[in-house]
Amino acid sequence: MPKTRGEIKKNNLLSCAACPKFIEDNVYLKCIYCFKHFHNLCVGIASSDKSTGSTINTWECPDCKVARKRGGDNFNTPLRGATAAYSPPTISDSAQNVTMRRREMSPQSSLTSTDIRNIIREELELVQNSLIDKFKHIVRDMVKEEIHSFESTIEATEKAIAFLNDEYDTIKKNLDMHLQNLSEIRKEYQSMVDTTRDITARLQTIEQHSRSKNVEIQCVPEHKNENLFTIVLQLAKTVSCDIKEAEIHVCTRVAKMDLKSGRPRSIIVKLATPRLRDNFLAKIIKFNKANSNEKINTSHIGIAGKTPVFVTEHLSPLNKKIHAAARLKAKEKSYKFVWIKQGKIFMRKTDTSPYIYIRDMSSLQNLE
Repeated sequence: MPKTRGEIKKNNLLSCAACPKFIEDNVYLKCIYCFKHFHNLCVGIASSDKSTGSTINTWECPDCKVARKRGGDNFNTPLRGATAAYSPPTISDSAQNVTMRRREMSPQSSLTSTDIRNIIREELELVQNSLIDKFKHIVRDMVKEEIHSFESTIEATEKAIAFLNDEYDTIKKNLDMHLQNLSEIRKEYQSMVDTTRDITARLQTIEQHSRSKNVEIQCVPEHKNENLFTIVLQLAKTVSCDIKEAEIHVCTRVAKMDLKSGRPRSIIVKLATPRLRDNFLAKIIKFNKANSNEKINTSHIGIAGKTPVFVTEHLSPLNKKIHAAARLKAKEKSYKFVWIKQGKIFMRKTDTSPYIYIRDMSSLQNLE
């Protein structure tokens, strides 16, 4: 609650309850009922009166006297207004109980600007302290509420993190198990790849070996009433190779590997023995070397024109692809020779360089 004027202090100085000034000379009166402090002159007592002073403990203020005579309780009624003050006359102790008529204060007794500023400053400090206390309570309540909400959020987050940790452990355990299974599957896969590669190589060898008696005649024009046996015998006679008709077991044309190719279908000839096949191929090579200006062509087998005719070993489909890729690689890397022997493809860069066995497509990638 706000302080009364008699309780306001300035630098530990008491304030007079009758006027707005402070008691500075330590000469004052204190009422035994309302405990207010008064200047001697403000209550009509001369300051030179020796009977007055702070040691008097039987004095009562005029307002308390009036209140007691009326039988009422009006001890809290101030003796003078906050802004009203007067200069009481000097009287003796015998006139203490005489009711003095108030009169207007002189202009000299009005409040100074310093006093007003001090009073305003004190009031503002009181208001400021009250507002600060209220603000502290409001902020404290808000902080408590926010902390409670934050604690709830943290608790929910901790539960979520714990759940995620459990899920992570489960996932990690499953992942480790799957990785182990995957490693085993990779080993099995690699083993199957190696086995498949080995089986493929064996099948390729078997397939090529089944063609060990065969020769392939390419670029022979097709005719409706052609006799392939006669063509083969005429070709053998041209290169001076003694082949009888009984030694030709099979003679037929085969389908094209590339349907868009304009070349005629090849003729596959199966002879009696691999040795006869090799002898026939050797005679072909010898004839072409001896007649470099006029190698084997359609005129040598009784067909008009001089279209070149090629006689090679009968290769398996895979070896044909490797042979075609080897020829392209030879042009790219400037290799001079590409040939086939016993179903195998070889390459040589110069006349004196060592030959290279082309086992598969990867062998071509390693060529320099």
